Amino acid sequence: MIEEEDGISFVDHTKAVLEAGCRWIIFCPYSMKLKRAITIAKKIKALCRSYDATFTIKDNIELVKAVEADGIFLMDYMSVFKVRQTLGEGFLIGTHSRSAHAISIMKQLGADYISTGPIDASLPDMVSAVAALTAGVRQLGIDIPITVYGSFEPDEVPFLIEAGVSGLTFLGGKDFNSGEEVKAYLEPYFKI
Repeated sequence: MIEEEDGISFVDHTKAVLEAGCRWIIFCPYSMKLKRAITIAKKIKALCRSYDATFTIKDNIELVKAVEADGIFLMDYMSVFKVRQTLGEGFLIGTHSRSAHAISIMKQLGADYISTGPIDASLPDMVSAVAALTAGVRQLGIDIPITVYGSFEPDEVPFLIEAGVSGLTFLGGKDFNSGEEVKAYLEPYFKI
């Protein structure tokens, strides 16, 4: 999740995580003016295309349409239906949920994937929570990718994947001064 410039540009940060092996970028422009956000989003989209990575934007439907991103991630799960009507079927829509019942509703409203978290617990508790959620979703007969977001250590990743998640979202919060620092931080995760 590319949230802010941590001493390096959004574009350099994106390039570094793509070089490290990431294949899904969520750009979070927050309070950025639309013109600047469009300029940066177009550059990130071009990088994503060159690495065959998916490019989504957090909570900004206008920006998604302006740059023709692959999709949008919505923190306000209540807007999934409205956004699906606005964007149509050609865009991915993701949202957040921590319950199997809510995931069932989000799927019916048009969500393509779900993210759950943050998971800031001990490894056994984290794996148990994720396993219970994915089992509940399967029990309801729902087929939808579920990612988990939080702060993870490389040795925790196999347990989370085994618990049924489709992917991991690494939260920002680390200060990086170069693309090489980003790449060095992420590389152990992609050697699993």
